Amino acid sequence: MKRYKIDHKAGGILLSHRLIPSLVLSGFLVMTLSTGAFALDQEADQAHSVQDSTPSNSAELVNEVADEQQARFAQAIAAGTVLEQMSMEQVLQIRGEPNQKEVIPPDAELWRYAEGEVAFSVGKVTYVSLTPNVRAPAPRPLQADTRPSTVAPARTTAPNEQPWQVDAPPIAVGDTYVYESRPLDEDGSSPGSHLVTRRTVTDTGRFVTLSSLVLQTQGAKPRMLYYDRQWNLVQSRNTSGSGRDYSPALRYYDFPLYPGKTWRETTTETDTKTGAIRQHTLSGRVEGWETVSVPAGTFHGIKVELKTELYDPNSGEHIIGSDTSWYVPEVRRSVKSVMTGKAGKQRLIHLLSYHLNGQTSVYAEEAYICATVSEILETESEDCMYFIAKGDFEPDGKQGRELSICLDNDNDVQQDASLAIDSYEQQKEVYILVDEDSVRRIESSCLGSAEQETASYFSPCVENKIADFRSEMGEEAILRMDVISEWEAECSSPK
Repeated sequence: MKRYKIDHKAGGILLSHRLIPSLVLSGFLVMTLSTGAFALDQEADQAHSVQDSTPSNSAELVNEVADEQQARFAQAIAAGTVLEQMSMEQVLQIRGEPNQKEVIPPDAELWRYAEGEVAFSVGKVTYVSLTPNVRAPAPRPLQADTRPSTVAPARTTAPNEQPWQVDAPPIAVGDTYVYESRPLDEDGSSPGSHLVTRRTVTDTGRFVTLSSLVLQTQGAKPRMLYYDRQWNLVQSRNTSGSGRDYSPALRYYDFPLYPGKTWRETTTETDTKTGAIRQHTLSGRVEGWETVSVPAGTFHGIKVELKTELYDPNSGEHIIGSDTSWYVPEVRRSVKSVMTGKAGKQRLIHLLSYHLNGQTSVYAEEAYICATVSEILETESEDCMYFIAKGDFEPDGKQGRELSICLDNDNDVQQDASLAIDSYEQQKEVYILVDEDSVRRIESSCLGSAEQETASYFSPCVENKIADFRSEMGEEAILRMDVISEWEAECSSPK
């Protein structure tokens, strides 16, 4: 274990390194390039053209596709929107010169703007995370869409406002979400049992496939959930093969989302084992942008109101309910939902943690930490590097996933910051564990392997309980702060 001493000096300065967002982009870009999204598009075009045995028809088809793409690009340029597959020249026309350009060998570039980032491969856009320069409503899809929904009105977006509309997310294999579900009383409190599930994207082929595992149940087996690319449920399957099919998919969302948009659709649910059917009618409305805080962080989400109707023709039962959710583009899913069902009973579902392409969230309390640091301990495991910063810490505010630390102004600070940045460039996960509470709250894939290094933070009694938990639930199970707090209280109480 290495030690880096930091002398105490007055008048310290704030060093803020956007380490985690950098890893997000690096991981996402690497994943995008490795999957060969651009190459796959080319293969799809080639396969399509081979089906037509007439060379002239094939050429006409290619021309039609090219004309359609150029028309779509022209609309997007007029609206100030950057689209995937645009050229660098087109991005410059829309956004101008970026604040920073980063070349990623062999053939990729990353352009950073104040409003977000654009990634290129072979001179074409592969990923966009920009707040739109909206001068007109974004174009609707060119293909016909017979589903009822409202049309986005024109709007001008100020630079610091939220984007006017939200497109369908770039879902990727490995994206992982840990949710907690618990009942709500009329006063908003949440007594009673709670359920913690981990949902991981395992496939993005024909369907977006999620493996859903209950973490509290020993020996639990995952249930498989299948969605379309708008997070609308298509089917569910248990390990026994039983489950439910939904036709058409349960329409939780109708991307793009923008304030005032509405939709309504009826779906037939079929029990694959018994053949019994039920009907779901979902009526959706997008309300607007709100700030929402959950254990995974504080976010700006777009609020979606769903009115739900469930009809069982066998029993004649008709249940009216609602589902209010907050969808966060950067997380690619909703972070909070309040559901109202039979007899007006409510249930809260909120996000505890998430992992996107190498990016791991930290809990809201860990998002901003300011301290006078006496020393930093660096250690490594096979999976990640983490730092233990000892000193007097004062959590102050919540900044989402941005992790900042106030350090004294001396040469060691630069060295410590460089170590952290270097580890990110090596695509290792980096965590700042600052005190006892931080160790309990932080959600880390390497925390299990780091337990011996942090053993002094817990009493032997609590350490034994942690070991038993890991043995029963597995190393990847989430060990929550309130559970450890209960163990500490139990261990410290008189026998």
